[in-house]
Amino acid sequence: MKNLEDIFENLPEIQKKVFCHVTRIQIHKELPSWGYANVIFDEDKRPIGSLIGIKVQAFSPNKNLDVFSWKEQLSFGLSKIKDPHFTINPAGPRVKLKIEKVKNPELFYMMVHEINHLVDFMNNVVRFRCTNSRLFGEGAYDCQFAPNSFSNLSYFNFFNANSRGQLFLNFEEKTPLLSKFCFYECEEFMDIADMESVYQDLAQTNFVSAYSMTTMYEDFADFATVYLLHTLNLKYELKIYNENNEVIYDQNKHFFDPLNQKMRIKRQWMQNFFTQNSLKYQ
Repeated sequence: MKNLEDIFENLPEIQKKVFCHVTRIQIHKELPSWGYANVIFDEDKRPIGSLIGIKVQAFSPNKNLDVFSWKEQLSFGLSKIKDPHFTINPAGPRVKLKIEKVKNPELFYMMVHEINHLVDFMNNVVRFRCTNSRLFGEGAYDCQFAPNSFSNLSYFNFFNANSRGQLFLNFEEKTPLLSKFCFYECEEFMDIADMESVYQDLAQTNFVSAYSMTTMYEDFADFATVYLLHTLNLKYELKIYNENNEVIYDQNKHFFDPLNQKMRIKRQWMQNFFTQNSLKYQ
């Protein structure tokens, strides 16, 4: 509880409101990811609350747990999902996160990220309509994003989804390396030899992280997290290093790149969104 109280004190105002209306917080001994957020439905599929799940290691006082590097190395096959020690390989990408005035930066970042998922669900940020698809066969759907949807800024306007609701968004044509990031669902791993090229490609997109490219929900949650952390005057920064301790990706430099017009448009969209007076928080 003390960890959560410390986090609450530094949250943006809209996130404090969301946090105060979270129905349940679940602490897990075993969890593939660091955390998650979801909506609680009744038996008639009506939303009746919200929950946040957190891996118990997130509260550990052990400063040697390099969780962000562990997560970044999953796609390269250099770390293991069920490793309780979050072991990393020195040859892989190493993430250094800095958030001043916050005692547990990793947990704070994760909570801001997960609360942003709830903000998304409550305000229908990632909105799209789907109809039965003749092209892709039975149980498949053609989908289109709603006008002014955040996802329109990064993804194709049209996509297809199967009956389980899994979204197929193809980056292979323009960014073949970036399309290989897989994190928790890897069938094959990226080549470590491509590591620096991968982050050079990322710096040319309007995504703030490799993880934000996995789904449009993660795109909003991660972009909103970076945006909000920069508005809180916490001197936030995130950099990724190679084994020679050289910076191969500077998120702040990418986020505020004056030559990246698509990134600027995304920042403006986020500013307009969070300055609304009518945002739902439960």
